[in-house]
Order: sequence, then C-alpha cells, then structure tokens
Amino acid sequence: MQPYLFPYLGYFQLMEAADKFILLDDVNYIKRGWVNRNNILLQHKPYRFTLPLQKASQLKKINEIYIAADGKWKMKFMATLYMAYHRSAFYGEVADLVKSIIYSDATNLAIFLQNGLEKVTAYIGMKSPVIDLSSNLTEIGLKGQEKILQICRVNNAMEYVNLPGGKQLYQAEDFTRESVRLLFIEPHLPAYPQPKQEVFLAGLSIIDVLMNNSRESTQKMISDYAVISA
Repeated sequence: MQPYLFPYLGYFQLMEAADKFILLDDVNYIKRGWVNRNNILLQHKPYRFTLPLQKASQLKKINEIYIAADGKWKMKFMATLYMAYHRSAFYGEVADLVKSIIYSDATNLAIFLQNGLEKVTAYIGMKSPVIDLSSNLTEIGLKGQEKILQICRVNNAMEYVNLPGGKQLYQAEDFTRESVRLLFIEPHLPAYPQPKQEVFLAGLSIIDVLMNNSRESTQKMISDYAVISA
C-alpha cells in the first residue's frame, strides 16, 4: 500500500493481517489523495489536515518528494488538535505521540510516513509487522500488478493481502501462477464514543480513534476484520 498520513482504522487492520507490510514509495504521488492528508473531528464535522510538501507533483514518486521546510505548520497542527480533542480521554498521551511524529527529523516524505506508521503501531502495541519500502525491493520500471508480484517473489510470499479497492486491480489467476494466494480484508469500522457527537463519523484518521479509546480497545477494533479469498 502507499504510505498514508495517520490513516484510518482499516489501514491498520490491513497491517495487522500481514507479517510484512510493504509501503509503495516508488510509485507516483497522487494529489488530493491520502498520502499527505486526512480527517479529524472538529466542531462536529470532518476537518481535513494536510502535510505541506515542497514542489509536489504527480510526475514525481512518493520517495522523491520532501516536506515543506517552514515548520510553522507543526505548531498550527498541534493547536488544531488541542481545539479538537483537549477534552478527550486520551488527549495527553496521543498528543505526545503525534508531536513525536510530526517533529521527526525526517524530511523525505516516504521516510516521514514510514516513521509515523512505526510509531503508531508501537504505541498501540500491535503485532508489529516488518515495515519496508518497495524501493528496496523492486526492479525499476515495474508497475501495477507486476510490481506487486515482484515484491511477493522477493519476499517468498505465500499470500498477498490487500484492501477491497484492490479487487479491481489484481487478477487471482496471475497470483496463482506465482504460487501466491490473493486475499482481501473486509474492514469493520465499529462505532466508539466521540464526545458530544450525535451521529458517529466513521473512517476518520487513526488520531480520532486513539484520542477516544484506550490502547486495549483500539487493539480489539484493529483485530475486528475478516479475510476473504479473491
């Protein structure tokens, strides 16, 4: 999967299903996607936050893009988090976690996002998969399904798991020829308390989950998914 910024619960369910999780960092960056933005809950509505980048272009690969040098966005983001969640049960420890991620020394987008995912999984106490970058594994020029199959070969994979969106991208028979079983998870996004929120909003950034749930409760939610064959 492409590395995402504080992704939603289903992304972490996919990580939980894997023994090794490969971040597709040598694929083209997509503007207005989820690589460098997500949603939190602010004043009862989804609020879109964005990681500012330097000269981001869809002609560049994710690992060729760097974070904006002006660090003012970090203070602004932490202030926004305070407004949104300072009354939440787990604000203090989760704010510290987020701060440790956004104040990372990493300036390369792929490395920054990898660091963030590793810190979040460690905080939750997930069964930690080995997280690697696809640029360490694949041949230059491979795209789409061929890139995925190459990653499976390099890792001697017996199974490849993806989110439901991958059903339109991959052909089970091509994986079978490589002796790889193609699987998809069915995420479950259970409702949880969102203070003073009348209608539960699902699919927000993992930040919203962590602000309102203990690590143990978050672990249970992350484990709540099904795996189906293609």
